[in-house]
Amino acid sequence: MNEVRYITNERGNPVEVILPIKRYRKLMDLKEQYEEKLRVLYSIKAGAEEVLKDRINNGLNQELSDFIDELEDNSH
Repeated sequence: MNEVRYITNERGNPVEVILPIKRYRKLMDLKEQYEEKLRVLYSIKAGAEEVLKDRINNGLNQELSDFIDELEDNSH
Protein backbone atom coordinates (compact mmCIF):
# COMPACT_ATOMS: atom_id res chain seq x y z
CA MET A 1 0.00 0.00 0.00
CA ASN A 2 2.22 2.83 -1.28
CA GLU A 3 -0.48 4.93 -2.76
CA VAL A 4 -1.85 8.23 -1.58
CA ARG A 5 -5.61 8.28 -1.17
CA TYR A 6 -7.87 11.31 -1.07
CA ILE A 7 -11.12 11.81 0.76
CA THR A 8 -13.45 14.19 -1.01
CA ASN A 9 -16.50 16.16 0.03
CA GLU A 10 -19.91 15.90 -1.60
CA ARG A 11 -18.71 18.22 -4.41
CA GLY A 12 -15.75 16.00 -5.19
CA ASN A 13 -13.18 18.41 -3.76
CA PRO A 14 -10.33 16.75 -1.84
CA VAL A 15 -10.55 17.54 1.89
CA GLU A 16 -8.22 14.93 3.43
CA VAL A 17 -5.31 12.72 2.43
CA ILE A 18 -4.43 9.22 3.58
CA LEU A 19 -0.71 8.40 3.39
CA PRO A 20 1.15 5.20 4.13
CA ILE A 21 2.75 5.57 7.58
CA LYS A 22 6.26 5.20 6.17
CA ARG A 23 5.71 8.11 3.82
CA TYR A 24 4.09 10.19 6.57
CA ARG A 25 7.06 9.64 8.90
CA LYS A 26 9.50 10.61 6.17
CA LEU A 27 7.56 13.83 5.56
CA MET A 28 7.54 14.62 9.29
CA ASP A 29 11.31 14.05 9.48
CA LEU A 30 11.84 16.41 6.54
CA LYS A 31 9.55 18.98 8.16
CA GLU A 32 11.59 18.87 11.38
CA GLN A 33 14.85 19.25 9.46
CA TYR A 34 13.54 22.29 7.58
CA GLU A 35 12.17 23.85 10.77
CA GLU A 36 15.59 23.48 12.42
CA LYS A 37 17.29 25.03 9.40
CA LEU A 38 14.83 27.93 9.54
CA ARG A 39 15.54 28.45 13.26
CA VAL A 40 19.27 28.61 12.52
CA LEU A 41 18.79 30.98 9.60
CA TYR A 42 16.53 33.28 11.63
CA SER A 43 19.12 33.33 14.42
CA ILE A 44 21.86 34.23 11.96
CA LYS A 45 19.67 36.94 10.46
CA ALA A 46 18.84 38.37 13.88
CA GLY A 47 22.51 38.36 14.84
CA ALA A 48 23.54 40.06 11.61
CA GLU A 49 20.83 42.70 12.04
CA GLU A 50 21.99 43.33 15.61
CA VAL A 51 25.60 43.71 14.48
CA LEU A 52 24.57 46.04 11.67
CA LYS A 53 22.43 48.15 14.00
CA ASP A 54 25.26 48.38 16.53
CA ARG A 55 27.77 49.35 13.88
CA ILE A 56 25.48 52.03 12.45
CA ASN A 57 24.67 53.41 15.90
CA ASN A 58 28.38 53.58 16.76
CA GLY A 59 29.49 54.99 13.40
CA LEU A 60 31.41 51.88 12.47
CA ASN A 61 30.53 51.71 8.80
CA GLN A 62 32.95 49.58 6.82
CA GLU A 63 33.15 47.52 3.68
CA LEU A 64 31.70 44.02 3.82
CA SER A 65 35.07 42.47 2.99
CA ASP A 66 36.67 44.34 5.90
CA PHE A 67 33.90 43.16 8.20
CA ILE A 68 34.38 39.54 7.10
CA ASP A 69 38.13 39.85 7.63
CA GLU A 70 37.47 41.19 11.13
CA LEU A 71 35.16 38.27 11.90
CA GLU A 72 37.77 35.80 10.69
CA ASP A 73 40.52 37.48 12.75
CA ASN A 74 38.37 37.32 15.89
CA SER A 75 37.44 33.68 15.37
CA HIS A 76 41.00 32.44 15.96
